[in-house]
Amino acid sequence: MDEGGARAAPDTGAASGAGAAARALTRVVMVATAADWQGTARIPAALAAGGFEPVLLGPEGTYARFSRHTKAHYLLDARSPFGSQATTIATAFDRLQPRLLVPCDDGAFDLLRAIHAAPLPGVPGPVGDGLRRLIELSLGDPAGYAVSVDKLQFALRVRELGLDAPAAIVTHDVAEAQAFAAGAGYPVVLKRSFSFGGRGVAVCADAAELAVHFARLTAAPAA
Repeated sequence: MDEGGARAAPDTGAASGAGAAARALTRVVMVATAADWQGTARIPAALAAGGFEPVLLGPEGTYARFSRHTKAHYLLDARSPFGSQATTIATAFDRLQPRLLVPCDDGAFDLLRAIHAAPLPGVPGPVGDGLRRLIELSLGDPAGYAVSVDKLQFALRVRELGLDAPAAIVTHDVAEAQAFAAGAGYPVVLKRSFSFGGRGVAVCADAAELAVHFARLTAAPAA
């Protein structure tokens, strides 16, 4: 059925009473923004094995949609403006009342992080507040959200904790990067501060490769 931009397969069994209440207690909404992220396909079976009812909120072709363990699929257009995506997620939350939200890819985590921090015009206050509480329950302390996705902040935090970490620098200059690599030894890993899915990372075997990838990563928008 199509309702408000969401399409879902009907649940099996009674949709009211004790059965519906029990399903709500174990329902988990998987949020996906990348249709071709292969790891997403494994999540429904893992959730079902743990006694949860997996429901997918993601693009049309998301691999998890085709799992026999996925009980319903609601459409989320990851290409639409943030406000539209936020409203879709808030609507699904209000309708399904899930126990947890599980981001299936880095883009989904970043979307939930942004929803937690942003005002939600058009979303009733109690729904928005409830959604933010569920995001905190699902993702943990909001104070750690930015650190977990910003490679620069993450590296600094690792050092603050006294944990082992490879030598690294932060630079906007290719010559400085090459000088560091010459001292540290190749290969080196070049990363943008914000990126996901391997799109903002390059392994460089020598100075020439470093120059090529440095130009590519500094010119491209964060993915």
